[in-house]
Amino acid sequence: MEGNKKQYPVRAAANPFTTFLLTKTVSLCILAKSSNTMTNIAAEEQAGLQQMNVGVCQIELRLPENESLKGKRRVVKSIIARLQNTYGVSVAEIANQELWQIATLGITCVSNHRRHADEILASVIKFVAQNYPDLEMLSSKVEVFPAF
Repeated sequence: MEGNKKQYPVRAAANPFTTFLLTKTVSLCILAKSSNTMTNIAAEEQAGLQQMNVGVCQIELRLPENESLKGKRRVVKSIIARLQNTYGVSVAEIANQELWQIATLGITCVSNHRRHADEILASVIKFVAQNYPDLEMLSSKVEVFPAF
């Protein structure tokens, strides 16, 4: 029976950051929230155009008033919890763990529509900028690509 199983090629990740986040999103599913997006997704589903898309985002933040790793950990844990609860995304601190004034977050989501994944990640970036005005956003990168 094993010979009858269909093999699906996996697209190689563009960089180690993407590879790391893909390993964290194997079982993550994001549902469309707006009716407009749902309508477009339903039309594409009928046309047979649905596929799994993985969105990855990297945000680099500067914590100017932070004075210790303990203070940084408090702020980063708060951001991670709020993003997970609000958007259902997977979030991890991926770099600069030893620096107490710089935090680099990796955020990922899975969607059946490329635009929806991009919208979620754009909303995440906007959420961090609006809800944490005392933090300085040094950079943000977003990439969405088909997984299979």
